[in-house]
Amino acid sequence: MKAFTFAIFLTFAVALAAASENAEIDDALLSHLDTTDTEDVSVDLEDDVDASDQSSGYSSPLYTGSCCKHNARWDDQFTLMCKTCAYDTIVAGKSTKKYSWSSGGKVKYEITCAKSGSAGVSCAGKNNDNGGRPRYSATCTCKPKPKADADPSGFKCNKKKRFVPGAGYSQWSSYTNKGGEAGRALCRDHFKGKAPNGWWYQYYSNGHFNCAKFNSPVTVSESKWENTHGRPEEVCVPSAPAITWKVDSPNGSLKVARSGRRGGWSCDQVCQGIGKKCQANELAMLKGNDSKVKAAYAAAGVSCRHGIKHDCERGNNCVRWGAPYIHNSHIEVPLCWGGSKPNVAPCNQRPVDAQHRRLCPCA
Repeated sequence: MKAFTFAIFLTFAVALAAASENAEIDDALLSHLDTTDTEDVSVDLEDDVDASDQSSGYSSPLYTGSCCKHNARWDDQFTLMCKTCAYDTIVAGKSTKKYSWSSGGKVKYEITCAKSGSAGVSCAGKNNDNGGRPRYSATCTCKPKPKADADPSGFKCNKKKRFVPGAGYSQWSSYTNKGGEAGRALCRDHFKGKAPNGWWYQYYSNGHFNCAKFNSPVTVSESKWENTHGRPEEVCVPSAPAITWKVDSPNGSLKVARSGRRGGWSCDQVCQGIGKKCQANELAMLKGNDSKVKAAYAAAGVSCRHGIKHDCERGNNCVRWGAPYIHNSHIEVPLCWGGSKPNVAPCNQRPVDAQHRRLCPCA
């Protein structure tokens, strides 16, 4: 009986020991598997970029055209970003900036680019994975795009204004369902080559717009122009060319002409004599403004130390006499005449007195 009891006990002890050993092995295996799986999953998630992750991919859309090329024999994130920078900078006219490529919310590769010459960029890269610093360049053969909001050649546009009080105009009105910028383009196209004095443009939220060309040079101060209503609108006037102020000089100098022609030319003739054209808007801006008249004389080499005389205004003769002007006999003093009643003399006006030597803006 004792032997039988002992055998049962021994069998139970062996089984218990085996179970305990198996449990330890299972715990060890589970512990190892848990650790290994966690590490593997972590790596997989970092390397596998979810397409829906908005923090993955390029910081700016890539340029995929062919007119800009990088200098490498391969395409990768660095070279493609450099090529994109070339297009953005050279063709699109954007300011240089940083480009980057991210994965899983982490910036892995980035470049900083700068314009190099007229048709290329240089790119300095940074590999945040291994600390690398690759360098590339890219060039473009296509022409820069004209800016959509660029001022037309020869004109200066104030896009915060919409109307000029007191300036005469001829109006054209129309409609577009494509927005204010489309209306602006239609306005400019309608008066292209037909509005030497400029134009204004007004757009309304219902798609209707007004567009008008100025009938004469604008002399109203810009501070008095009407502000926009927060929509695409503008007032455009001729951009100021480099002005050369010239006093009619029959003998080629600011001396009294004692023989031959002694004055009497229009400003058209005076400017043509130096290979330029008279600028009507510059003459118009002298009206009623002695300080500008005096500054114009000074630019022509004449110091009006006796001030500006207004003899022509007594009989409203300023246009006929060719004001502003200097009488040939007084040019070495000098005595300077201005006046603007009824107006400043226009470019084509020849003074009735052949000794009047006109002051002319030429460009």
